Order: sequence, then structure tokens, then C-alpha cells
Amino acid sequence: MSGKAATMERPDFLCVIAGAQRVAIPLNLVLSVEEAAPLTPLPFSPDLVEGLVMALGRVLPQMPLAAALQEPCRDGGVLVVVAGSDDVRALRVDQVAGMVQVEVPSIDRLADAELARQPGCMLHGRVGG
Repeated sequence: MSGKAATMERPDFLCVIAGAQRVAIPLNLVLSVEEAAPLTPLPFSPDLVEGLVMALGRVLPQMPLAAALQEPCRDGGVLVVVAGSDDVRALRVDQVAGMVQVEVPSIDRLADAELARQPGCMLHGRVGG
């Protein structure tokens, strides 16, 4: 073995449960986790937008992560506020399972076709349970 030990990338993720799925959201995209707040309907919005919610002192679109993954949606849950390059939104999840470090090869990345059905969902992939 050489003097350099092989290291595997182990980024930090917030593991959430949405429907029957455990989903890993890169921790560097998570701004906060908040209790669900009153929702204001948004007429003519895309199907995945439940409405607008006040989180972090801002009005944000709220999306049920389970529906984006084509899982049955439950009422309630918590909000995970995430930020992409130019986008901030509140993802409604059933619960937060915790913070985890996951070896990159063990992540089942979302297929391109699945990502196309979930524009802007900003998810890295699913993790085994």
C-alpha cells in the first residue's frame, strides 16, 4: 500500500422521509428546518406547488416532496427550506430522520428521466433504509 491512504468522499446530508422514501438532501443546500406554517393558495401554479408559506421571514413556494417523488402525500410534516443557485423553496416532508454522512457510491442517484419530472427539486439522490 502506498503512503497515501485511499479516501472516499463522504459529504454531509440531511436525511428526510417523504412517503416511503428516504431522501438525502445535501446539507449545503439546506437553509433551515421549520414547523409547517399556514399555507396561502396560489392559483394557476404548477401541480407540485401547494401554495405560498412564510419561512425564514420570506414568502416561499411550498412543495410536497412525496408528490415530487410520486409517493402518496400525507398531511402535516415539517418544512425543509432549501436553496439552489437562484431558487429558494420550502419542501414539505413527513419527517427529518437526521444528518448523515454517506459514501458517494452508495447513493442511488435520481435518473435523468426522474429529474426531468421534478424540475428544480434539487435533490441529490435516495439512500437505502
